[in-house]
Amino acid sequence: MNQISLKINNFELIQSELRNRWIELEQKSKLSQSTSKVRIYNLLNDVIEEFPELNKFKNSISNYGIRQFQLISYLPYSKANFHSDGPVNRYIIPIITNDKCFNLELADGEKSDEYNKRINSFDLMQDSFLYNEAEYINWFKEKNKDNICKVINENECYHIGPKVHAHINFSILHRLVLVFDTETLI
Repeated sequence: MNQISLKINNFELIQSELRNRWIELEQKSKLSQSTSKVRIYNLLNDVIEEFPELNKFKNSISNYGIRQFQLISYLPYSKANFHSDGPVNRYIIPIITNDKCFNLELADGEKSDEYNKRINSFDLMQDSFLYNEAEYINWFKEKNKDNICKVINENECYHIGPKVHAHINFSILHRLVLVFDTETLI
């Protein structure tokens, strides 16, 4: 997980646009994948024209060859298991986040099974999940000192790439991230 210098110039406008028109987006877009706590909206071809500020950003990176352009919503107390996205140039930019939303990346050679078993042992009920935040993050860091645990701030862009990673939202708030894949590195 490497930070890159890409910043969204109209970030506050995009953030406002998505906050104010969230229900409309939910109704009109096609869910490309959904669990009870994580929703993925494919915006490569659909809906985006109706969000002019988001469309400006999409157009600004189009010279890199956009292969995928998604908005991912992590509901309160949600998680995405450790997984690899394969050999892609994948980037993530949080639109709405806070210091209880973590991106985790396993050190090279680490297997995800034990990490997923531990993370899936959490009860997603509010009190239990919050109790497990410090316990899990400390265990994750101690398990392998080369593991990465990062809170990515709004309007910071990170290259995720093919490494095994997970996302956890220990917050009572939604986390909303823009995720896109490109043909060439940014």
